[in-house]
Amino acid sequence: MRRPIVAVGDPHGDWQPLLEVCQRVRPAAVLIVGDCDLSRPLRETLAPLWEAGIRVRYVVGNHDVDSPAWFANLVEDHPTGNLHGRAEEIEGVSVAGLSGIYSPMVWFPKSSQEHLGPFFWSREEWLRKHPHLQRQRVVGARDGRGLPIKYHGLIFPEDHDLLAEIGRVERADILLTHEAPPTHRYGLLGIQQAAEACGAKLIIHGHHHQSYEGVLPNGCKVRGLARGEPWVVQL
Repeated sequence: MRRPIVAVGDPHGDWQPLLEVCQRVRPAAVLIVGDCDLSRPLRETLAPLWEAGIRVRYVVGNHDVDSPAWFANLVEDHPTGNLHGRAEEIEGVSVAGLSGIYSPMVWFPKSSQEHLGPFFWSREEWLRKHPHLQRQRVVGARDGRGLPIKYHGLIFPEDHDLLAEIGRVERADILLTHEAPPTHRYGLLGIQQAAEACGAKLIIHGHHHQSYEGVLPNGCKVRGLARGEPWVVQL
């Protein structure tokens, strides 16, 4: 018998609803849609899940890069939990991830009629075209490549390429995102395109703190999660 998977909406530091549901249903894994606002390392914050053998997987939200400490407590504390640009099989279900949100300064695929950018295809391209930032001593926290961590909270076209590669090789059942697809009034076409690229049948997203269900024109189902809302995943 398959163990359930639990997804949770933007926690913003409040993990109690998730911990209570996990204690009750004992899932195989937890999927976090980002915006964790971690004051302590993730493995310490969710220690009961590690002790119970529950996998913790996540994508990065736009607020996870607001603070170097928040970013470190999530990405650096549990790097293997980051689903961004990759897929992992959990209880026979393939789950892929796409971190971040779209931004007009990089790429803003709002609709087929209004498609802005991309101005920069990749983070490396952005870094090459802004050499003055590389020469500055203090420009904010950076990752191992010298890239400001805030660019881990934005979606670049190169991220869609990673999902397309998943689609060519195995296809995903679920796409976990922070950004919303067009089923939400503030959603963007890019997320629908990302799901099509990896073959997902279900998108689970956060960002707007709204609990709802929807269906895209291509038949892909959508589940938006409210702030801190745990949901037992239903394919």
